[in-house]
Amino acid sequence: MKARPSTRIPAKRCIIGAILFIAAVTLWAGPRPRFQLTDLGTLPGGVPGGIPYAINDQGDVVGSALDSNRVLRPFLYRNGAMIDPRLGSSGPGEALAINAAGQIITKEYLAPNLHYFLVSNGAAVDITESSGRTLAVYSLNADALVVGYSDGYAFIWRDGAFALLERPADASSSVALDVNGAGLIAGVVRLPSPLSALDSYRATLFRAGQPAEVLGLPAGAVGATARAISDSGDVAGDAYYAPYGEGQARAFLYRGGVSHDVGVLPGDVVSNGLDVNSSGQVVGISQVPLLDNARAFLYAEGELYDLNDLVKHTRGWHLRAAHAINNRGQIIGIAVVDGMQRPYVLTPLRPGRSE
Repeated sequence: MKARPSTRIPAKRCIIGAILFIAAVTLWAGPRPRFQLTDLGTLPGGVPGGIPYAINDQGDVVGSALDSNRVLRPFLYRNGAMIDPRLGSSGPGEALAINAAGQIITKEYLAPNLHYFLVSNGAAVDITESSGRTLAVYSLNADALVVGYSDGYAFIWRDGAFALLERPADASSSVALDVNGAGLIAGVVRLPSPLSALDSYRATLFRAGQPAEVLGLPAGAVGATARAISDSGDVAGDAYYAPYGEGQARAFLYRGGVSHDVGVLPGDVVSNGLDVNSSGQVVGISQVPLLDNARAFLYAEGELYDLNDLVKHTRGWHLRAAHAINNRGQIIGIAVVDGMQRPYVLTPLRPGRSE
């Protein structure tokens, strides 16, 4: 009788095979993204403590920062410096949005109400005054189409013309939170129930003169809010997994007609999707509620990353939130450094570039 050949693989060959397999998987998955961090600094003579809200594809950033009197003022970060984008105004306020043309939305308190302005080439148009309504503005696109909320309805405003957006017949309110270059608007509608605590919130797309489109939910979700939309039509926001479940939110990406659960970072239970670019990259916050452990995340190519792991030379910096991402992959947000809040921008490093 012939001896049967052994089916056991030598340990050395197993190890080599495992190494080759891991290398192949790594190459297939592509390199991990890496970023260079830049501290946005302060207003001239100001103190640390800014919050960045938006970044355009030129890398211009807007937000709010503290002046020398610790008064919150709008800022524009451009060419390595932070300035107040307004002319002839020194009161408190914030800069909320910026488009590719450098036009900025600011929010300022002019007693007795909040006013929203479109700042362009040094001139400011009072959107609140021109509309004659009480409103909240959230975003604008490259054509200076402005979107927001007024009297229970999502609205649009351009060149002094104000219009409410159509919402589903069963919705009790609607909000427009972002708009892309094609004029497609992302937001949310509220669908009432007999018990108000069980009202449903649904991510919705709006377009002027057309019916609203309520988006499908990720598996297991009972509601969602669309916070951002890219020029390619990708949508990001929060999906809720319990009625009125803000505490059970997880970030989602709506792409190709399907809503995907982005998930949470290891050890966390809640995430919020705050922005998305045309490559489908999502940024936001992951955390455990009531604990001071918020972390900025990036979701790219199906992988969820802690941004703190993707930046070198940041000793003492903890990236708590990522607020926005542009089509170049630049990310803005807030960090804590020596117990103080600082605004930052992350710029992607090209593969092979020295870090």
